Amino acid sequence: MFIVMFALACGEAPSEAAAPAAPSSPPIITLGETVALMSEGGLTLERQRWSWGPKEGPPTLSMVTYRARAPLDARVAVRPSETVAPFASLVPQDDPGPWVAINGGFYEEGAMGLVVSEGKELTPLSPRGGSGVFFWSPAGAQVVHRDDWRPGPTEALQSVDRLVNGGASVVKTIGGPQTARSAVVVGKTQLWFVICAAEETVITNGVGELQLGASEHAGPTLGLFADYLLASTDAVTALNLDGGISTQLAAALGGQRLVVTGQAGTINSLVMRPR
Repeated sequence: MFIVMFALACGEAPSEAAAPAAPSSPPIITLGETVALMSEGGLTLERQRWSWGPKEGPPTLSMVTYRARAPLDARVAVRPSETVAPFASLVPQDDPGPWVAINGGFYEEGAMGLVVSEGKELTPLSPRGGSGVFFWSPAGAQVVHRDDWRPGPTEALQSVDRLVNGGASVVKTIGGPQTARSAVVVGKTQLWFVICAAEETVITNGVGELQLGASEHAGPTLGLFADYLLASTDAVTALNLDGGISTQLAAALGGQRLVVTGQAGTINSLVMRPR
């Protein structure tokens, strides 16, 4: 088992209204090589390093991303919990795969917004729950504004907030908190689960385990994350997930496993499988 442990220094608030002023010009994103880690049944897990910084001079910060992708006909299920639970309890158990799971939406004492699992609405739509809703039905996956949500899909999850719509960023500010991030992306041909954190926080113990140490800047701003998704995937729509200290991902593909564990539990997860 290849274990990646994300031990993050700071979480993310549901709102970024108090974000610092944005820099005068957008940072430049430089993409590194994409490395395929494991694959099975059309579901692929890969790693990509990237950086951002000013036009001139060295990059401000280097990032590492783990992302899973599958054709748009992949299946997605919401695995809910009534209370905050360890991520390991919200992924398939004793299941050789193929599957990939990612942390779900924001929570307080319970889920902050809409949760639909196996056709049952467990938590209602809420303005506080975020501007976006990801949903899956046999017709496929979509991300829509909460005002455009209509009951019917068998799986749905509301979160704070939409990152991409119509193939363009909907994040209004470049600046803001720098923290680990996670997102679900619906692309032109692919469905993506993506987690990202600052590479400088990664500490290795030499036995195939990685851990993120304390860092003032644990990842990209929300605007940079949206720009990265547009630069590196075929994103049409994308929804930000809880992230921060809840950034988590697990995969079982081709007889291999990878686990990304955060410092905090989560209230639900999304699980993707090939059709």
